Amino acid sequence: MRGIVADPFSFHTLLSLTAAWIASVVAAMLGARRRETPGGPQLFWLMVAAAVWALAAAVELMVTSLPAKVFCTRLQYLGILASPVLFLLFAVRFTRRRWLDSPGRVAALCAIPAVTYLLILTNGWHGLVWPTVEALSSARHLAAYASGPVFWLGVGYSYLCLAGAFWQLGIAAMRLPRALRHQALVILVGSAIPWLTNASFIFRGFPVPGIDPTPLSIAAMGVVIGFAVIRFDLVDLVPAARATAVRLMPHGLVVFDEQGRIIDRNPAARYLLGPPERTDSDGFGLRDTGPWSELLARTLDGPLGRFELSVPADPPRILEGEVAEYRTPKGTVSGRFVLLRDVSERYHAARELAAANQLLESRLAEIEALQESLREQAVRDPLTSLFNRRFLEETVERELVRAERTGEPLAAVLLDLDGFKLLNDRLGHAAGDELLRELGLLLRNKTRRSDYACRYGGDEFLIVMPGSNAGEAMARADDLRLAFAGQYGRSDRQGIVCTLSAGVAVYPDHAGDLHALLAAADLALYAAKAAGHDRVVVAT
Repeated sequence: MRGIVADPFSFHTLLSLTAAWIASVVAAMLGARRRETPGGPQLFWLMVAAAVWALAAAVELMVTSLPAKVFCTRLQYLGILASPVLFLLFAVRFTRRRWLDSPGRVAALCAIPAVTYLLILTNGWHGLVWPTVEALSSARHLAAYASGPVFWLGVGYSYLCLAGAFWQLGIAAMRLPRALRHQALVILVGSAIPWLTNASFIFRGFPVPGIDPTPLSIAAMGVVIGFAVIRFDLVDLVPAARATAVRLMPHGLVVFDEQGRIIDRNPAARYLLGPPERTDSDGFGLRDTGPWSELLARTLDGPLGRFELSVPADPPRILEGEVAEYRTPKGTVSGRFVLLRDVSERYHAARELAAANQLLESRLAEIEALQESLREQAVRDPLTSLFNRRFLEETVERELVRAERTGEPLAAVLLDLDGFKLLNDRLGHAAGDELLRELGLLLRNKTRRSDYACRYGGDEFLIVMPGSNAGEAMARADDLRLAFAGQYGRSDRQGIVCTLSAGVAVYPDHAGDLHALLAAADLALYAAKAAGHDRVVVAT
């Protein structure tokens, strides 16, 4: 076919590059299957870049036209410039470093390769990448590219990225446990081979001039890493980190097999539970009657989930356990493990807090009772338990406002004990106080819930009757007078007879404000006393 090279050398080289393309695709597929593994996505794109590199190199060998070769070379540089950056990203992610986590830093890392590739696409205008490009007369399948300053800038930046990647891998390998360190070194050396072959090609050290073996080497490296690291978790940092975390974590971890034997326990579990008192001959069984025995029963015989365990100590140590099963890859249950957390401090703090809350609630109840008592004392007369004058004056003001708004009447009945001074003088204040208490009880029992009864001062009492007119107030006052006379007025007090006189005034018939209303009731009371005591008079 015209324009296609078919000599044996080109054919064998084409086979090698095709094999590199296939290997790159296989490695990319391995990386894609384990994208969640650290470094998996970066390895996937690294193999994609190697596949583009190998495919473009293979096509370049097949064509003989110089423009076609230049076009294929430009395609190769997509993989050539991307591979070192992707290898650095793979090393950073694989070793779980965080300094390239932000998109801005990744974009900055890709800036120079992006500018370099833009200059490659426009090389015909400036020649900064390849000042001259010509076909070799001795080999139609090869072209000679003179190296410009941008070419060496790209080379230098690529090897700077590679140096950073090997530095990350080397530091991580040295920090691994000794059992895993030799495997990490194998991967490190294997990763170096493609870039060493690339360096030999760039600096004219490769035995076959014009043929770049780097794509095939990268593909082989990708397959090895894909199977070793991604497929089989070789040299993954997780196992070592996990073992260290289990050993150092403050929570206890105990693993039981299906026969109830302890097959593993970390130092925290031995500290929290203490050593078993007795074990089987193999050192793993458990037969004591202490907390280990209770743990065994809870773990093997109890349900999955959480439980609480008390360990004898001073004060008792309270452990929170969580039981789970572990299974084989086939799904068969092969034992159980329990995670133990020391919640003693939280448990005892909760108990102390509950006791403090209970004490606080008791104190609050006492304070509320005291406040209620103080409120009552502030508005009640201590002798009769009726409202005092201060409370009544404040209340009557509100009731007058309400009566004015609704148009309802408001009656005020002023009561006075007839013969009280004589009783006090002859029988003493104790007898007088007793009579006042009896009258207070009568008023509390004979007034409505909407009425306000108070001790107005000395032996005078005032009743405010919202919604009552003059006739209703007079009738109710007269009922109180008769009830008092029937119960207390005729009692044996050495012949002293005490009766009630009452004056009635009504808003708005007799007064328009509080002071006028009380003055009208007082005048009516004076008229009742002047008329002979023991009667009710309505203001005029």
